[in-house]
Amino acid sequence: MEACDLSLSDLSSLGFSRPQTAKQQLGDPGLDFPLAQIQIFSHCADPDAALVSLLNFSAQNPGPWQAIKTKTEELAAFLRLLGASEALGQMIQSDPSLLAHLAVPNLHQVHPPTAQVEEPAANPIELPETEVLDPGYRQIFIDFFSANRGSDPDTFRRCYYALLIEIATLDLNSPDPRAYLPTVCRQVSALADAALEMAMEQTRTQVELPEGLELAIIALGKCGAQELNYLSDVDVMFVVDWDREKTVENEALAAASNWVSAISTLIAGPGKLRPLWPLDLGLRPEGANGALVRTLDSYRSYYQRWAQSWEFQALLKARPAAGNPRLGQGFMELTQELVWTASARADFVDNARTMRQRVEANLRFDERDRHLKLGPGGLRDVEFSVQLLQLVHGRVDQKVRVPATLSALSALSAQGYIGRQAAQTMDQAYRELRLVEHRLQLHKLKRSHVLPKDAKSWRRLARACQVEGAEESSFEQHIAKLRSEVRACHQSLFYRPLLGNLAGLDDGALALSPEAATDWLAALGYRDPAGAQRQIAALTRGVTRRANIQRQILPVMLGWLANGPNPDQGLLRLRVLAEEVGSTGWFVRSLRDSPYTAKRLSQVLSSSEYATTAMINAPILVEQLDNDQALQITNWPKLESEVRSLVERQEDHAQGGARLRAWRARELGRAALADICLGMDCARSGQEISAANDATLRVTLDLARENIPRGFEVPIEIITMGRLGGQECGYASDADIILLHEDAGLPAEEAAQIAQQVAVELRNLLQADPSRLMVDYDLRPEGKQGPLSPSLRGVREYYHKWASTWERQALLRARPLNPDSQLAQDFLAAVDPIRYGSDFGTKELREVRLLKARMERERLPRSVPSHRHVKLGPGGLSDIEWTVQLLQLQNAHALSELRTTSTLGALKAARNAGLVSTEQARDLELAWRFASAVRAGNTLATGRINGQALDQLPKDAATERSVARILGYAAGQEHQLEEDYLRSARHARQIYEEIFVGGGH
Repeated sequence: MEACDLSLSDLSSLGFSRPQTAKQQLGDPGLDFPLAQIQIFSHCADPDAALVSLLNFSAQNPGPWQAIKTKTEELAAFLRLLGASEALGQMIQSDPSLLAHLAVPNLHQVHPPTAQVEEPAANPIELPETEVLDPGYRQIFIDFFSANRGSDPDTFRRCYYALLIEIATLDLNSPDPRAYLPTVCRQVSALADAALEMAMEQTRTQVELPEGLELAIIALGKCGAQELNYLSDVDVMFVVDWDREKTVENEALAAASNWVSAISTLIAGPGKLRPLWPLDLGLRPEGANGALVRTLDSYRSYYQRWAQSWEFQALLKARPAAGNPRLGQGFMELTQELVWTASARADFVDNARTMRQRVEANLRFDERDRHLKLGPGGLRDVEFSVQLLQLVHGRVDQKVRVPATLSALSALSAQGYIGRQAAQTMDQAYRELRLVEHRLQLHKLKRSHVLPKDAKSWRRLARACQVEGAEESSFEQHIAKLRSEVRACHQSLFYRPLLGNLAGLDDGALALSPEAATDWLAALGYRDPAGAQRQIAALTRGVTRRANIQRQILPVMLGWLANGPNPDQGLLRLRVLAEEVGSTGWFVRSLRDSPYTAKRLSQVLSSSEYATTAMINAPILVEQLDNDQALQITNWPKLESEVRSLVERQEDHAQGGARLRAWRARELGRAALADICLGMDCARSGQEISAANDATLRVTLDLARENIPRGFEVPIEIITMGRLGGQECGYASDADIILLHEDAGLPAEEAAQIAQQVAVELRNLLQADPSRLMVDYDLRPEGKQGPLSPSLRGVREYYHKWASTWERQALLRARPLNPDSQLAQDFLAAVDPIRYGSDFGTKELREVRLLKARMERERLPRSVPSHRHVKLGPGGLSDIEWTVQLLQLQNAHALSELRTTSTLGALKAARNAGLVSTEQARDLELAWRFASAVRAGNTLATGRINGQALDQLPKDAATERSVARILGYAAGQEHQLEEDYLRSARHARQIYEEIFVGGGH
């Protein structure tokens, strides 16, 4: 087949962007390209550029071209190199003997360079038959340099680039370049080592050195970690030693500095061939102002006294690369101990974070989002995240003390310091981004880290990374997506709150050894350090990944638990919770990865038995600690719809009721977490608890009605009363309700019997276990003497004929669960004239006052000082609510704003209407919130949902500490709770006496 037989579509399918031009070039008689091998171009990053370079090569080197064009594998390797690296192609064009270094899969020998000739070398230098992929390729490279030693820099550099060509062609022919990436990095790093070693040897005779002077080169950064790019700066430091009996220090240091300068000149100085790479000395002590060479003692003095945190981060990747092994090992022994204790330095984590932010801020604005190395989601995000985690956790875990990024990432994941998904995401992204970096640099052998803007460069880059077909055009979007994922992982890991706290702990606390931890636990405030040690041992027992994660989390959580009111109890609760749900992977992952969960969980466990029990029964609550919005439900209709569907899927009423009660307990637990973690707000939690109770009652009513035979259904409506009616429920509140029904055409007695059956079933379903909602029917007409479910007709008749003043007052908080139903509308039409009537006069006022006085006299426990009772005591909830209700009874007939079941809503309306002053309304609201908070705090702290103690200021010191901390008092200020409450109650009592006792019409 001749070039004229090739169609333009054929050439386009091979990847040529200018098929007409390519067709003409392939027909060039001087090229005489073997068209049987035309398919090779499809594997080139840039077929057009490869063909142009091949034309130039064949024109200038006809002999070598004739020799290679018939060798399929060598030709394929050559074309791939030409398509990916313009710079290396030009080197081969200038020195065709380098063709011998085109490594192909079945070519295992390292081939030596020869003098530049137009024909392949006739007598190549013999080398041992050793595979390039052998782990000892550093020594292979050194042997190669030794066999081709010359006195000039160009021979030295030709050796280097010959080997680089072999590495590059193996890389470009790799079937999976992402998996092969670490091998390439190790090969290039070994080549740098060999170059440094041979540069030392070749320059040793060029400078005057004292007898016995020795030098070691310490590699840092990518070279130190053996993950060099094709063209990276090589970060190094130099260690010197000499015979001090024969040479004074100044002379030795000056000679060593001259030697370093000669090494640098050979590697990066002027010459016919391009330099290898810059030797970067910026990481040495004192940077550009520091000495080129130092002794081990000098390094020790600097690192122990003056080094900054970032310098220890740099030393994490330090490695002897060349020179005297004893000095190199001495440097490692000196610095590694300092590296792995650096994170204990003050503000270490904050300094590391600041440095990353500063690097990013210094980028040019137009390059920020295209900078593959330093920009957001770039390589530095992965590297800094990994290094920070290593430095913090490596203090006590030697398994993560590995320099290479991918290896360190794997170790951190294996030990549980990084989640598996995050580690996988960062591993894949890092390989991809490093491959892109390699291909960017290989093109012109320039230190480029900026992604291109033009489509042509992106196409070449995609094909160089072996991305072909339709994916070529989306490669830019693919890299952007990867960077976005890296950025998200970086933000999660690098700014993980646990890191700063872990770094601040001493080694004894991190190790949690019994001897070291006992004193530390006692100092933190644990009253029983020995008992705490037993809980710690149980929590950290085992060798599983989960146990390891718990070991890394626990030291920080111990400190956070100690910040709470009862650290010993909190630690015990943590153990119970961990035993119940700790076997699930998400539990320890959320503690490790979430910015809030571990700290908030510690706060809750140390202060609240109620919330702890809720989390044990509903572990999903632990996950919600991370999300403020999840702790504050606003879409109750949706939530009710979900629980209704859940209940309907159960086989019978018993199972449906159990699931419903568990749901309600979970929702009250969520409200409890919000009160503890976001700040106590009884108005908010009262509405949320009431909404959960409303939903529970509605769904339970539907369950209770299912057994009614078809044709005998009667309309039933739940009328909420009391605190539920006012949407002001507490954690221990009962559900005061009236179960109202209508005859619906049935005989009154039969309808009443059906409604009675529903009322009993409703109560039984709700009160079947400790998570019960106690239903109280006592506020129905005629109280305990009346039917459990009065009819609408009976209610209407009773209230119009027989309602007492206290029943009229109770109706102020009557609220139908389904206000839009006809039965609810008929009920409101019947009772509104009663509760909001204009006939509230002196007689009714006297009855209300007498009833309030009798309640105080008869219902206050005699064993409790009245001022400590937050419900019935002076200035307590009863005083405030009765004062507000009196204002409603007196004025709601004329002021519709007062027609609300909410205490605070009615108080606000009374203030707006001028019935109370702004100051009076403020003091009453504060007192109501304070008393409600104490009641809620008692339940949250103790876990009890009944008993007289819930309505009192805490008696014992432990409960007082917990309640006070739940209410927001700082450590050491818990005693202020009682004093502040009594002051608030006095103000409320004074207003109560002014309005309720002393006021009138």
